[in-house]
Amino acid sequence: MFDQTENENSITTSFKNVQTFYEQISKLILEMDQQFANNGFQPNLNNPNAICRWRSDRVSEFGGWLVDGIARPYYFVEGEEQGHKQIVINIVFHNEVAPVISYGLFTYDGNVVNKKFGIGDHWLLYWPFMLGRDWKLKKENKYLICSNPTTDKSSINFYGLTENIFVTLRLLNICNSDFLQELVVNPAIELFQNNNINIDDTNSNHHISCNDYLEIFPYR
Repeated sequence: MFDQTENENSITTSFKNVQTFYEQISKLILEMDQQFANNGFQPNLNNPNAICRWRSDRVSEFGGWLVDGIARPYYFVEGEEQGHKQIVINIVFHNEVAPVISYGLFTYDGNVVNKKFGIGDHWLLYWPFMLGRDWKLKKENKYLICSNPTTDKSSINFYGLTENIFVTLRLLNICNSDFLQELVVNPAIELFQNNNINIDDTNSNHHISCNDYLEIFPYR
């Protein structure tokens, strides 16, 4: 028998859970912005308070109301000579294996600081992390992946992006500001400065290996 009260309570509880989750993600972004700002980086966005997010308009995928991924680009303020590079944080909630957070170094054939990203530009910051017709992935080492455009047209479509070097972690391991600093922000800045990074295997339980990453996103 249909229990109206029970179903109403279930809907209310589910909504509160989603709301709490998004609130936690908002706190994560604010903390991440502050940590990057302390190191001379700012969000490369038309509106720094906005979030590049993915929503599907297809009814088969929740009718466009469920946000299942966000991306956040950062540029280095004090260094025009480095304007062709930016750090991009990509968070994917929807994967069935594990929600993940990736930090990547995007390198452009041109000055990306002249391009300010908007809410609808999520795809420009998301697809270079995925397999597909525009991007080919190769392993740099056990945890580091390099993504390159498959054609010159692909690069042009992504504002001259020539390479993305990135590392992926399990999102739930980023449980406080110290872990965020240690596992995401500091390594991302090191990657920006050196175009490379070494991950200590003794502290690798937070990270997703290249083989596991390619298994998590096999459909791309």
